[in-house]
Amino acid sequence: EEIERLSAANEKLHTRNERAARYDRLTGILNRANFEKEAHKELRKARGTTSYYSVLFCDMDHLKRVNDELGHEAGDRVLRQVGAALKKSLRGSDLIGRYGGDEFVALLPGLTREIAYDRADQIIAAVRSVNSLLSEDLHIGLSVGIASYPFDAQDYATLVRLADQAMYLAKREGGNRIRSANDLRLFWEEMPHTA
Repeated sequence: EEIERLSAANEKLHTRNERAARYDRLTGILNRANFEKEAHKELRKARGTTSYYSVLFCDMDHLKRVNDELGHEAGDRVLRQVGAALKKSLRGSDLIGRYGGDEFVALLPGLTREIAYDRADQIIAAVRSVNSLLSEDLHIGLSVGIASYPFDAQDYATLVRLADQAMYLAKREGGNRIRSANDLRLFWEEMPHTA
């Protein structure tokens, strides 16, 4: 009986450690390393098919104000709630991971840029629901950048880089909005050229 009890306890500990290695401790979604591993796997499967994939790079707006005014414990609660809102607003086939700090990345299989744009709108609305717990002057938002396979890039690293740059364009325009790799191209084309 003692051996069985120890074996069961050991198995439980092993499962807990395995989960801790795969998932972000604070938000409960995939950590960056495991998200990237899964995303690479998904995109390898897509090569040679007619599949579409969209990458959403999401960065929270104004979390620093929450941390500064209410403390990091409150900021962590907001991060947990945002992680839950993101997870809830995505399909079971979508991947979501915490990239770092207040950044999240999602991989949406089978979605073109246009449909991914609609999904990003839903995600922003879901994150807005977290504001019901905060005073109006501390409301958070979400800036989202989108890059799509095969249109914008063929590999994961480039898709994430383009989605990240598009997200910064959204932030530059005031945040709490969506921009795509296509918007990024237009932005650079419209920039004044200096010699």
